[in-house]
Amino acid sequence: MVFSFSLVAVKYQTILYFRLSSRTQKILSSIHAIIVGANIFLFFSLSLIDANSISLSSWVKILGALLFLSGTLILSWAAFLLKKALVHPQPADQLIKSGPFRWVRHPMYLGGIVGAFGFSLASSSMLAIIYSFLQVVVLYALAVMEELDLRNRFGAQYEIYSRETPRLFPSLRIFRKQRGKLGA
Repeated sequence: MVFSFSLVAVKYQTILYFRLSSRTQKILSSIHAIIVGANIFLFFSLSLIDANSISLSSWVKILGALLFLSGTLILSWAAFLLKKALVHPQPADQLIKSGPFRWVRHPMYLGGIVGAFGFSLASSSMLAIIYSFLQVVVLYALAVMEELDLRNRFGAQYEIYSRETPRLFPSLRIFRKQRGKLGA
């Protein structure tokens, strides 16, 4: 997982990516999709092979299922807002700060983490829980690498956004700030 996501990180260095031919960009995007798909398959396979390896109450399993659904919704919402830029970024892409991007800078990663931990609990899989912790480390590192590129692409606009919005996990100040905007 760590190795495969480090390959994905190359794609996020769009300074290099935009210098490549359109065909090479499409190949990199395809490799990215294969790597992500393979990691999702591996996670679910481990979860199901190792299902019920730890004893959890029904309530914890139900909470896990709700977390899985919540994470999936967050990830899907963010992916929908990114649209084509998710798979094939362009130099003229706009910085998105709406939807789940107003609470965290990397809502797809947050959704993946919440969903993975939720599925781990729902399936009562120790291997999946371990995998989920590794995923947090890898996705955090990937977010840091991606942000280097975003700072280059969007400049001051991204600097302001990154000061106002947490990287991966929402904070209460974001929700207070949003509530204050609604009341103003």
